[in-house]
Amino acid sequence: MLTKSRFESKFRVIAEIVGVEGHCPVYSVGDEVVIENDTINMSKTREICLPFLAGIMHKYQPYQFQGGEGPTSKCPMIGPPRGYGNVFYRYRTEPLTSP
Repeated sequence: MLTKSRFESKFRVIAEIVGVEGHCPVYSVGDEVVIENDTINMSKTREICLPFLAGIMHKYQPYQFQGGEGPTSKCPMIGPPRGYGNVFYRYRTEPLTSP
């Protein structure tokens, strides 16, 4: 059961896929993972990959309160030749409006 987050973020945080080296079975360039108030908005997010989620978990929090854009980061999944593709993503934010 989902409950409302105890946090009221000021910004929607979007982790946008900006590059893929090799093959990733989940993400392509342009895909987005949208986080609002400590919750992934699944109506705006196509799929979730657990290694990718593990990589973004500790990095998105400052952006939800301060906004801005982040540097390009890499998914922690093992890339070629022993794994799938290397996935690169960048954070950007959009202001959240109160209902």
